[in-house]
Amino acid sequence: MNKIKGIFKKIISYKEVQWILLALCLNLICDILNQRSIIEAVMRMFTKPLNFIYNSLLILITIAFCNIFKKRKFAISICLLLWLAVAITNFVVQSFRNTPFSFIDLIILPVVFSAFNNYLNIFEVLLIILLIVSVIVGLVFLYKKEKAKERLIKHTLITGVVVLALLFCVKTPFVNVGAISDDY
Repeated sequence: MNKIKGIFKKIISYKEVQWILLALCLNLICDILNQRSIIEAVMRMFTKPLNFIYNSLLILITIAFCNIFKKRKFAISICLLLWLAVAITNFVVQSFRNTPFSFIDLIILPVVFSAFNNYLNIFEVLLIILLIVSVIVGLVFLYKKEKAKERLIKHTLITGVVVLALLFCVKTPFVNVGAISDDY
């Protein structure tokens, strides 16, 4: 048993394995928000494995890119927060309409702020503001606390090249353009 534990600890100690696990976990969280069910998200991971792998590779390449910064934990935290923000935004948008969050929503953002009163009450807006301020304070604290480390440029380049090769080699799991928003 100790031998298996030792092998497992050795495997987990590699940065690239940690990045892969982080990408898989984040993709699962995004899928849970998208499917609105833990069970459906886990089932979808096995019924549509190419979609899950493809999405995980996209997340992995952004995580790998964060490792060229000296303050890696801070950069990875921002990356993960951006992915989670998009997933949560998509979750909220799909609560009010059937279409997913898209780039056009960013373009019409000023109009959305004027219609906030129709969808959110004052308490909900205050909670959102409190959450955003808490996240910013946490990021500032993390930035100040984290010590600068050596850049992992070699690891990042190798991981980036491998992930890009996999993205191009894996058959794109798109079936038709209309179904893309349901799968990704």
